[in-house]
Amino acid sequence: MNHILTAQDIDSIAQRVVEILGERLARAPTLPAPSPQQAPPGPESLLAKRSGKLAYSLQELSAELGLSKDTLYRFEARGLLRSLPGVRHKFYSYKEVERFLSTGSGDPPSWLAAKRSRPQG
Repeated sequence: MNHILTAQDIDSIAQRVVEILGERLARAPTLPAPSPQQAPPGPESLLAKRSGKLAYSLQELSAELGLSKDTLYRFEARGLLRSLPGVRHKFYSYKEVERFLSTGSGDPPSWLAAKRSRPQG
């Protein structure tokens, strides 16, 4: 029982979809407009809303910060971000992510500077 849609059928379907979307948008609650003094939320505020979380997986952190996984790997290779040791998959503690975001200057964190200043032996 195959039925081939004509151009008129497609137009009527499209028109009905537009009508339904218009009705739903008219019923949807409107959000208050942001005040001009408020800055758009930065990465710090994105993580602040989940303060109950102790650690982020690589995928979660990538999504939260809007960075690729490769970028997070590069940060870790440069010593700017540390994952939790002894875990099969990459996890980053909440405190480590907050520390990383608060430095923001691109300078190496203090733990890396201290590690570099120790004599190797």
